[in-house]
Amino acid sequence: MYVCLCHGISDKKIVKLVEESGVSDIRGIKAITPLGSQCGKCIRQAKSIIQHVVLERDTSQDISVIDITAVALKKAS
Repeated sequence: MYVCLCHGISDKKIVKLVEESGVSDIRGIKAITPLGSQCGKCIRQAKSIIQHVVLERDTSQDISVIDITAVALKKAS
């Protein structure tokens, strides 16, 4: 789905930038793309997508840490 119609930026493009470039906020996306530079109606939706992807990324990292800790504790037992 297109998030920024003015510049043809899709939700998939935003997700890819967050996942691959480590962008974690709207400023980072705007530094790489022209998102929001025309009418600005896309900013709210883009922020929502970024927050969702960052939350998923952080949650999966937390789970990995828990898994590693659990394995270490089992080996120590």
